[in-house]
Amino acid sequence: MPYAMRCRDAAGNIILDVTDRITRLVGTFAVSTANTGSFTDPTLAGKSAWFHPLGSFRAPRITFDASSGTFSWNWETMPATYRSTRTIRYGLY
Repeated sequence: MPYAMRCRDAAGNIILDVTDRITRLVGTFAVSTANTGSFTDPTLAGKSAWFHPLGSFRAPRITFDASSGTFSWNWETMPATYRSTRTIRYGLY
């Protein structure tokens, strides 16, 4: 008999199954106002990561390289007067 964890709502509908993909917060890092930069977390290498800039909608272009666990950012298309340090929250699926 297989074992599993399932959460159900009041009507008995499954709302979470162990086969579902849920996220886990891993950490945060600060993005400087320099034109470009990067942050590496080796625990993310080879995995599916997500990220979210906190605060203002003004954020740099951010990319993630799954093979190395490296986030890179680029402010070059935004004038320096509009840039400010941003905190990025990231995690795993």
